[in-house]
Amino acid sequence: MIYQLKISLKRTSPPVWRRIEVDDSTTFHSLHHLIQIAFEWEDYHFHEFQVRDPQGPKTTRFNESRIVIGDLDVDIDYTFYVDQAISEKQALLNEWLVQEKDKCLYVYDFGNYWQHEILLEKIKPAEEGASYPRCIKVMRGAPLEDSGGSLDEEIEINEKEELEQINTAFAWHSLAIGVKL
Repeated sequence: MIYQLKISLKRTSPPVWRRIEVDDSTTFHSLHHLIQIAFEWEDYHFHEFQVRDPQGPKTTRFNESRIVIGDLDVDIDYTFYVDQAISEKQALLNEWLVQEKDKCLYVYDFGNYWQHEILLEKIKPAEEGASYPRCIKVMRGAPLEDSGGSLDEEIEINEKEELEQINTAFAWHSLAIGVKL
């Protein structure tokens, strides 16, 4: 199945977001790289996904869930602040986002703490002849890497050109790693 995800950078006005479609068996590691491409960042900083237990109550706040999916190969002591840390290289989207409207958080750059809400908007069959992953909508330019966390100024982009660039980069990235993301 295909997951349609809306990835919104929080604390932005007007909103900055990307809508992408990925296979439901995509790893969080691959999703991290797709987000980096979609927001035109260079992966200079630490990141993590904050998830809720899919079997737990829907009202649990992310910071209370204490479950992180991250890069366990980096020098971060997750046991210091979470109950459970899971490798992003093993965790699949369909294990944590199981039904439409499920959400998780992606935090990039712990210094600036850019939070992204990832919303599972739709679960649908793959379209015949379509290539995945793909970006189907962009809204506004993302802040520049190492911009100091400033989200106050709007970055003008040509959304059609941006969409084309993202999808070209998705295709090149998929070819470069030799596997489906």
